[in-house]
Amino acid sequence: MTMVRVSTTRTKGPAKHDCGCGCGGTGGSCCDLECLVRPNFYCGQLLTDADLSAVVQWTRDRLALSRFRDGWGVVCGLEVTCSEPEGACGCGCGSPKGCTVWIGKGYAVDCCGNDLVVCEPIPVDLGSVCRPNDDPCADPCWPPITKDPQQVGRAGQPRDIVLGDLQIKGEDQLIVDLYLTYAEQPAAGQRPLFRGSCADVDACEPSRLLERPAPKLVVRALASPYEEVDASEDEITRLTKGYTDLTKRLDTLFENANLRTLTRRLSAWRLHSICLVMDYVRTLHDLDSDIIARIRSWLQLDWLMHEGLCECRPCRTDDGVRLARLWLWRKDGRFECCRPLEIFSIPPFRRMLQRDCQPIGASKVDLRKWLGAPAGDDVVDKMKRQGIQVQGIVDHMEHRLQQPLFTVPASDPLHVYTVEDPFGTRRIFGFDTANA
Repeated sequence: MTMVRVSTTRTKGPAKHDCGCGCGGTGGSCCDLECLVRPNFYCGQLLTDADLSAVVQWTRDRLALSRFRDGWGVVCGLEVTCSEPEGACGCGCGSPKGCTVWIGKGYAVDCCGNDLVVCEPIPVDLGSVCRPNDDPCADPCWPPITKDPQQVGRAGQPRDIVLGDLQIKGEDQLIVDLYLTYAEQPAAGQRPLFRGSCADVDACEPSRLLERPAPKLVVRALASPYEEVDASEDEITRLTKGYTDLTKRLDTLFENANLRTLTRRLSAWRLHSICLVMDYVRTLHDLDSDIIARIRSWLQLDWLMHEGLCECRPCRTDDGVRLARLWLWRKDGRFECCRPLEIFSIPPFRRMLQRDCQPIGASKVDLRKWLGAPAGDDVVDKMKRQGIQVQGIVDHMEHRLQQPLFTVPASDPLHVYTVEDPFGTRRIFGFDTANA
């Protein structure tokens, strides 16, 4: 596997936050939404390398915005095989020991909007993951073995395989995910004609940068190669936990509260859409259970509408695009080597081009976009036309919704829960299965 320097021109240094994925402080940098700065030229201007680089930077930043509009992932090609694909080099690049897999020609877009173009097949050397972790004779120049920090501690290993006389122990099996990451290689070196005082230059500076994607192998500590966490379920779990936390915060907000304490506590509450809550509380002369229930429902509705929006989420610049999962057999011998047992190069083990803001599972209907919508007959009709079976309309103030649904199988009938907002409009508050 060719080791190249992974870089991106859209980042300014190591991340000081976790990119929203719990990976802060582990190196790498975050690719976030940034404002566009377009260079401007005028008659008589002295152009420098910084001005020309600014044109390239603005073009790349603008093109990279397509990841929020069209998504990111594999667009076409990039098949992962254990045999040399057509067009691969014929000079012994493929290892007869089975220590190499191949990435075919293709095109992908990573989560930072970088174009990953593979114009000729790439051999991926499995030696970095096949060698023992404690091998004293291992080449120190080998790239380090990348492990999934969230799964390394998981117990269990693949089961033993017995196929006639062929026996493969579970401890000899490896589960590895193959990613394709953005990388640059300097090329076409030239000697600068003169040295300016604005920056140091070397004796030979590259005049071209080859954008050649690089493979990355990540070892997974899984008991089966078929295990996979559904990204849509992760998102729903996050929303469900967020709603549970909101319920606890609301319990604390109204605990032993009178008008003075409630006003003080609400002054630190972050509102998103229903901004009239504070003004309403200041006009009250007393608190009772009905008023508290009304305010509580408004705050819940405000949170639900905010969480239903599509966010421009950052990601790590070295995340790459997952192409396949490799199920490997580490064979003993003089040289450690892995032979692929099977290559899973289909979803969910392959990231296809898709947007992230609406991650729903197959055969499921996304309910989040309806949260906060007016609960009129026209809206209900639109929901039914999109495959949502509305069984009935329920007033949340009369029959409390304990835990809202965010996605549901298309065949499940639903009850639509509504509340009246501060302006007298009945809005969709949440959903629950009709047989709950």
